[in-house]
Amino acid sequence: MTSPMELAGRVAIVTGAGKGMGPAIAETLAREGADLMLGGRDLAALEKVSAGLRKLGRRAYVTRCDICKAEDVEAMVAQSLQMLGGRIDILVNGAGGTGPVERSTLETMPQEFDEVVAVNMRGVYLTMRAVLPTMIAQRYGKIVNVGGSWGLRGRALRMAEMGPARDHQKLCARGRPLQHQRQQRVSWNCRRAASREYLPYQVGTVGKEHRAGAGRIGG
Repeated sequence: MTSPMELAGRVAIVTGAGKGMGPAIAETLAREGADLMLGGRDLAALEKVSAGLRKLGRRAYVTRCDICKAEDVEAMVAQSLQMLGGRIDILVNGAGGTGPVERSTLETMPQEFDEVVAVNMRGVYLTMRAVLPTMIAQRYGKIVNVGGSWGLRGRALRMAEMGPARDHQKLCARGRPLQHQRQQRVSWNCRRAASREYLPYQVGTVGKEHRAGAGRIGG
């Protein structure tokens, strides 16, 4: 007997859906029954992912979206509402970046630092801000903000990812979604928003083998 799909009838938006963990996240949601809007900057990669999702029997659309730009994010959300029945049940903020690798504070340019902060912090804010009115109106919504564990542990020579304190600051841009999600949990509990916080370990992506797992750190 086939078990019912947990997300049948749900609509999900996944950013960064064309690369890294994005395709696996999108496929997992699709296998559970969700229809999807895939956002990212590489349309060719997004189309490849969406083709696979349609083979699973799901509706899947793509849109070019730079999550650092409010107009792109608003257009992505509007397109999703128009094409997928006027609902947004799930947002997965998978887009992100680490910035320059193996470079010190002095070797990292201010523009490079700003770019990492923009995609890892501003992008999360813009996408959440865009979907919340719909989720509040329908009294249902799940938001998953993906953050790197280096934001909690720190790592040498990751200036743009870590912060200026001796290239080993424990609170970095890529870890900020975890902190931001805790704040949002408080902000939206009054509206009965469901919230969970997870501390990620290393996650496998295409061509790499890593340990994978997650431990819940919030109720």
